[in-house]
Amino acid sequence: MVIGSHKRMIVYNKTGKRCAICGSKNNLTCVCFIPEWTRIVSTDLDNLIPLCDDCRIKRGKNFIEIGSLRYLDDLYIEQLLRYYKSISLYLYKYIRLYGVQRTNGLVDIDRVLLTMQSYDDLIKEKEDEIKWEDL
Repeated sequence: MVIGSHKRMIVYNKTGKRCAICGSKNNLTCVCFIPEWTRIVSTDLDNLIPLCDDCRIKRGKNFIEIGSLRYLDDLYIEQLLRYYKSISLYLYKYIRLYGVQRTNGLVDIDRVLLTMQSYDDLIKEKEDEIKWEDL
């Protein structure tokens, strides 16, 4: 996945040029919030977050817990949730059908589904705060 330098700078500025998880300023990379193995390889700004190499490696192919994104403003977390909500039905179907086979067992599907459920719960909790009209 190739991300242009202009788009990369916009993504890095979401967190003040820090990793969205640990806050490190070293070795930043733009990664997809919705993992690439889901076949939703989108370089939309709503799906990109900055992570350092260490956090990217720890994440592996798994979904990211929203609560771990300590250096991402609420505005950007809302964008991630909006993006997730727009594709969540597809994701649930895809993961149930192909998840284990397409990830070669490298992803804990039960953990992925629990994480997705936590996204759904957060969406329900913030239903009134998040502006859904952008979908």
